[in-house]
Amino acid sequence: MKLGFTRISICLLIIALTLVLVGCGSKTPANSQTIATTATTTATTAATTTPVEAKLFLEITTPVDKSSVASAETTVTGKSLSTAIVSVNGSLVKVAANGSFSSVVQLEVGPNAIQIVASDISGNEIGKVLAIGRTQE
Repeated sequence: MKLGFTRISICLLIIALTLVLVGCGSKTPANSQTIATTATTTATTAATTTPVEAKLFLEITTPVDKSSVASAETTVTGKSLSTAIVSVNGSLVKVAANGSFSSVVQLEVGPNAIQIVASDISGNEIGKVLAIGRTQE
């Protein structure tokens, strides 16, 4: 038994690493061009609107590491991702929409360690430890 196909052809178009199966007849080459253009536009739009996750960072503005203060407290200020979870000495700190944060830390006379940790939703974590000395007032 012999099977015969009349006037049917199949074209494979590779658009943006995607195979698109298009039925192409000999009378509709314009249709193939329209489908290819639409697929290219769709693939380009999808590629440009995919959000890219920003890399986690932690910047400490104050206090300066290995500095001395005379007061019983100091304010830790810095910046990270606006979506980061930040803690100072184990206490969660509110992060503003621009990524800035601030926390008051009580200091004992002598050397003090202040630990700042920022983490993101993916589980990445970055931390810094500051050594701050407090002199007697």
